[in-house]
Amino acid sequence: MNAPYGEIMALHHLLIPEGLLYELVPEEYVADGRCKLSDFNAVILPRAKYLSTDLQRKLADFVSTGGPLVALGKPGVLDELARPSEVFCDSLRKTAGDSQWQKAEEAWSWSAETPDGKGGFVQIACGKGRIVAVNGLTALTTVEQRKALTDVLTRAAPRAAWAENNRLEVMLRVAEDGGRYLCLLNSSVDAAAEDTVHVAQLVKQATDVLVEGGCSVPVKHFGAGSSLSVRLGPEEGTAIYLE
Repeated sequence: MNAPYGEIMALHHLLIPEGLLYELVPEEYVADGRCKLSDFNAVILPRAKYLSTDLQRKLADFVSTGGPLVALGKPGVLDELARPSEVFCDSLRKTAGDSQWQKAEEAWSWSAETPDGKGGFVQIACGKGRIVAVNGLTALTTVEQRKALTDVLTRAAPRAAWAENNRLEVMLRVAEDGGRYLCLLNSSVDAAAEDTVHVAQLVKQATDVLVEGGCSVPVKHFGAGSSLSVRLGPEEGTAIYLE
């Protein structure tokens, strides 16, 4: 939705190491009913300045009924014909209250040229849901803010697997036969990366299937979950079969 490529990639590098999987959904798919916002745990709007009035109403309903929404910039400033339109903001302002909504407006107008030490980041409750207002990912000026953002998303969409220190990209895939594969990637082109990868289920045995003949990977257990220590070279990836 009007999102620059760089911001989408920045989101990718923030979400995937945390085990937060996402889909890129064209706004037309929501507008014509090919998918529904209720199909998703959370919605992220990267720079959605232009939004149709119908989609603005659907997004406001999604938040009011319980869905968290992360807006990287004030959404729906203009409608599909580039006319001034704040259907989304006006609807949620009534729910959140003027004083709370003003905090979102201030976050969206934050500039790195006039920093206040907090950056452009705020969370406000709107009905049963929540708005996270951020003026782009560069406005996340502290580790705590980045963690607060991912915490909102992990509460909405519990993770199946993630890297403890965000050094590896992590994805847990389930094959048609029910087999679970932990897919890992070191996206750095310069340096090896080592991290502890957590899986939210009990793993009895793990096997690196990209090593000829298979290679056993030591597994530790924590509560109902498991963890593996993994080291990958620059741009190296692997797939680990979990039993």
